[in-house]
Amino acid sequence: FITHTDLSKGFDGETCGLTFRDRYSNWVSALGLHSKEAKTARAAMVQLLGQDLLKYVYTDGSSELKACFEQMFVPHDHSVPGDPRTNARAERSNRHVLEGARSILEHAGVPTPLWTYALPYFCLLCNVRSWKGKPSAWYRRFGEEFYGKLIPFGAKVYFTPSDVNPRKAIKFEGRGIPGIFLG
Repeated sequence: FITHTDLSKGFDGETCGLTFRDRYSNWVSALGLHSKEAKTARAAMVQLLGQDLLKYVYTDGSSELKACFEQMFVPHDHSVPGDPRTNARAERSNRHVLEGARSILEHAGVPTPLWTYALPYFCLLCNVRSWKGKPSAWYRRFGEEFYGKLIPFGAKVYFTPSDVNPRKAIKFEGRGIPGIFLG
């Protein structure tokens, strides 16, 4: 997806995003990107996949994604231009992730440029929940359920700063610094 105005840019200047859905496990991932270039898409795919290997991909046919998967030596097919029926699943995944990130931003009351943090957080929520008695995408991908703590996006948290730039505190003052949880 592409942001079309300066008001829609991400916190660090991201102007587009990449959504990935695995049809076997129903795993979904999304990241904000600074450009649509093939090298940017490839770096994002490496970040999203970790050590997992792709066997086959299906995209909207953009030249950037075609080049990206050719560089990764992954077989690639694409939708038929002008025929939305051939791209409905990908468009629905994009819409699901965008609507979820929008909702999270709204409920957290944080500025919209933080969409680049809301995308992966929403995807995590999708991946760790089971649906209609089926195992979660997390379980299908890793073979075990997610046992981490799910902190609400935008929640007030206290964190300990790194030792690189220590903060001088009053003797009986708490050591945590207030912040906002962004995933």
